[in-house]
Amino acid sequence: MLKCACGAEHTLPTMLEIARLEPAATVAEVVPRHAWALRERLLFLGAVTFLMGLAMAGAIGWTWPPVPSPATPDRIRSQIDSLTVVQTLHVWADLLRGLEGRPRREERFYQEEAAWARRWLYVAGAIVLAGLATMGSALLANGHSATPGEIGHKCPG
Repeated sequence: MLKCACGAEHTLPTMLEIARLEPAATVAEVVPRHAWALRERLLFLGAVTFLMGLAMAGAIGWTWPPVPSPATPDRIRSQIDSLTVVQTLHVWADLLRGLEGRPRREERFYQEEAAWARRWLYVAGAIVLAGLATMGSALLANGHSATPGEIGHKCPG
């Protein structure tokens, strides 16, 4: 008699009864394929998400817009000779804006580009945090996957 985990008692055949059984047909041995447990899947997903966020943040940092150089009189003098009439008018308008306290065209362009880069940097940071949270949740996940015998175990008795 053998007592099952569910509490039922089962009778087992003796060794003599087992020896009298007909041999089973030879079957190619199947090696069980182990699937990733939930913990491994979460760690992999979190690591991929984390690395994608880091790559995105790195690309944004690499392409960050350069800070415009200030409009100094020496810089303007060095460039003024090579400008066309229309470009000279734009420089004059930019200088007037600077005198009035409004940002120059280069500064406005930099501010817009830096704001765009900052927004995408926040998105990249959120992706990195999502990856870290996913990897952290793997610590709370069950550490093993069920074997075929554990799935749907029914006691015949």
